[in-house]
Amino acid sequence: METTLYIPPLGLAGQFDAPADFAAAVIFAHGTSSGRMSPRNLRVAARLREAGFATLLMDLLTEKERSDPANQFDVHRQSERLLLAVRHLRATTAVERKPIGFFGAGSGAASALIAAGRAAEHDGVGAVVCRGGRPDLAEEWLNAVAAPPCWWSAARTHRRWTSTTTPSPGCTAPRRWKSCRGPDACSRRRGS
Repeated sequence: METTLYIPPLGLAGQFDAPADFAAAVIFAHGTSSGRMSPRNLRVAARLREAGFATLLMDLLTEKERSDPANQFDVHRQSERLLLAVRHLRATTAVERKPIGFFGAGSGAASALIAAGRAAEHDGVGAVVCRGGRPDLAEEWLNAVAAPPCWWSAARTHRRWTSTTTPSPGCTAPRRWKSCRGPDACSRRRGS
């Protein structure tokens, strides 16, 4: 069931797709050089639906906001948009009380971590997957993240990435690393 949603109050466009009897929903938070319709996000979303998850690919900025480069790294604004999406899915779709997780890439990983930290109190986000990403932009919220984050990176960048952007020990939730060879290998890998 594919549906175009417009998340209030800004009317942010999103593509919600849910297989029959889905177990949980995953909301995508894309990075600065990507968008909700990027081929990589579409591939990962298709794999998640095959595994029984609903997916929401959405724009985190309005068209006007996207024209200002400063907004691309406003991870706090984008995290608020993710929380609006969580509330909208719970109120208007079959998601209701089913688990919701975030899949964040690039700066979207920071937005997802901030939203997960803020959601711990009232919105119930159950998981966060950070592909590549900038967890350093979310440092002040890491200790509030109750959902277990999975840090996912390509093997060739893993060492550089972990040495420069590994989140501080302030992240108290259990953590897990997943490393794959090549930038697209993780999204193609069975069971990923």
